[in-house]
Amino acid sequence: MRVVIAGGGGVGEATAKILKNHGYKVTVVDINPEVCEKIARTLEVAVVVGDVVSPLTLEEAGIDRADAFIAVTGHDNVNLISGLLAMNYGIKRVMVRIKDPAYIEACKSIGLCEVIEHVDIASMWLEAMVLRNKIVEIANLLAGDLEIEEIVVTEKSKYVGMKIRDVVEKEHVYPLLLEVEGKAELPKMNRELKLGDKVFLLRKARKGFRLPEL
Repeated sequence: MRVVIAGGGGVGEATAKILKNHGYKVTVVDINPEVCEKIARTLEVAVVVGDVVSPLTLEEAGIDRADAFIAVTGHDNVNLISGLLAMNYGIKRVMVRIKDPAYIEACKSIGLCEVIEHVDIASMWLEAMVLRNKIVEIANLLAGDLEIEEIVVTEKSKYVGMKIRDVVEKEHVYPLLLEVEGKAELPKMNRELKLGDKVFLLRKARKGFRLPEL
């Protein structure tokens, strides 16, 4: 599946990383050359430097061959216009990130029904309440083959004291969020799991399979 992501900031970069790690062919479009250079270097995905509201830029990104388009720039008007352009190319899934509630209704009224409402990603990319609603909207709605698993570390767990990196390698998952004493934080790969920790993991759905309790 091919996905074009408009915006290479925190949300765009994180989304690109998740999808790329799960086998999607990702292209990120951003007007900032430095942002594109960083993403190309760290994520090894295709990048296009340019304005996402330009049809020429979108065509360079392969919009005509894409299965999904995700607009997550920091500007509602840019996301809205680029989303409309993507719709005109017949994209199966068009998702736009919107901050202003007024824009949300406008998007829905013109057919952009998959709207990712704004979350303050700068301070916390994902919060627990957002996980089940928004990342599912980004990932599961694309192909239906990704799941989010909530894991609670118990006192009998063989993973107590284990680093998140080791869990990732063992279970072939992607860590989305770590909840410690009711507070959410981005998971660090060298962080050791402790009793009571909650970890939210993204993985490919497999019928009849559940990750073991940490």
